[in-house]
Amino acid sequence: MSVPRADIDDLAQEVFLRVLRYGDPTEIKNPGGYLARVTANVANEWCGKARMRYPHDDCELEELLSEGNDHPEIALAQTQRMQRVQAAIARLPARRREVLLSRMEDDMTCNQIAEHLGLSRRIVLRDLNRAYDVLRTRLKREDL
Repeated sequence: MSVPRADIDDLAQEVFLRVLRYGDPTEIKNPGGYLARVTANVANEWCGKARMRYPHDDCELEELLSEGNDHPEIALAQTQRMQRVQAAIARLPARRREVLLSRMEDDMTCNQIAEHLGLSRRIVLRDLNRAYDVLRTRLKREDL
């Protein structure tokens, strides 16, 4: 049984709430075992839900995305936002920009980028972190 990483916090909260519902906690003879059993039960329930067992098709998603096109002011705001992001990326130093775009657009790993550009993995990580930091700072100033 495997719970998706995105659901771990929700699972922990549900386990906590179930443990709180139990009467007197001093009556539990094996707290670790009890906690493990409650966690296993919650995880089994979640994995048994239809949303976990059956993948959903994306036809409704496409419908929702097309609804956004009905509002020109939303489309304009999104276009302007993307232009500001692209301008901020264009102002990055060449190597950082290339590392960032390789990661974002080409979906390359840090090792692949390092091999492709002839850099060490450490330099790629440093450039990637600095690029994100600069973009975060620049775009925050522009209230993006």
